[in-house]
Amino acid sequence: MRHLAAAFLLLVSITAHAELTGTAYLNKSHEDPALQAYVAGLSQAFGWANVSLHRANKEMLFCVPPALALNNENVYSILDRYIAEDPTSRDYPLGMILLEALKKAFPCK
Repeated sequence: MRHLAAAFLLLVSITAHAELTGTAYLNKSHEDPALQAYVAGLSQAFGWANVSLHRANKEMLFCVPPALALNNENVYSILDRYIAEDPTSRDYPLGMILLEALKKAFPCK
């Protein structure tokens, strides 16, 4: 049992270090296919989380206007603006930055 717990802790620590930070995001080109896929995956995951929350009659994480379709271009803009306004966010995982940026850009009323 202790070996299983140790293996789990090792896996969690490796995974935590593998996630892209805000600084790493800023150092990459928006044309980088790996970055495009990563940002699209994060956006889709948060979108599906919102769908799940909505279906359960719970408050959504953020509320994108119905006429706006999120794509990498506008997500990059939201991320860039958020990081510029809060430079300390550069040290955090990009997924956390994006979630906070989307909540700020599209608050639910």
